[in-house]
Amino acid sequence: MGHYLDLHQHIFHTRRRGLVIVIGLVEATVRFITAHYFTRLPHLPVLGARDAAWA
Repeated sequence: MGHYLDLHQHIFHTRRRGLVIVIGLVEATVRFITAHYFTRLPHLPVLGARDAAWA
C-alpha cells in the first residue's frame, strides 16, 4: 500500500514538473511575442501620434 502511494506521488510530482515546464515555455513564448510586438508598435501611426502627444 505504501509503495503504491509512493509511486502515485512520484507520478504526480513528475506530471507537476512537466506542467511547470510547459507553463514556463508558454510564458517565454508570450514574452518573446510581446517583446517583438512592442518593438514594432512605435511604427503604427496611431500610437506614434499618441507618443508625440505625450512627448
